[in-house]
Amino acid sequence: MLKEKQLNDDLTTVKTGRSCTALELKSLLDDISAENQIPMSISLDTIKVGGVFNSKELECLIIEHPEHVRDYYRIVVVLGVGQANVATTGTSKQMKKFSISEAAKAQRKGKSLSYKLGHVATSSLFLIGKSKNKLEAEKNYYEIVLEAIGFCLEVE
Repeated sequence: MLKEKQLNDDLTTVKTGRSCTALELKSLLDDISAENQIPMSISLDTIKVGGVFNSKELECLIIEHPEHVRDYYRIVVVLGVGQANVATTGTSKQMKKFSISEAAKAQRKGKSLSYKLGHVATSSLFLIGKSKNKLEAEKNYYEIVLEAIGFCLEVE
């Protein structure tokens, strides 16, 4: 069971043209995944939302890349009446490395050359394995999965 506080800050609500249960959506996504060779590991779960006294458990789908379970975000889909809530949970190694890189660049602006050189040397230790190609592949994967979800739910 997931908890609402485990979700990242990227919650998106979309209007849907098709009403279906989480199990029906899983079946539709499994079909699209098989037909188009999209690597998706889809599981049914529940998410606890609300506070201590007014909490609810809602059924949700969790979609993850089977080869990048620890490297990519997991996509969480909660279905409602005429709408779907989509968010991510977990961490993305490449996105974290790129955000560290951007923060380090911003911190070096306007500093002396010796500071910049020392900062580059120390911050580069955190950026081992950073790859634009891997980041693009990851972003493309999310785009494809979200497009498949939108297709299944007839997102307006």
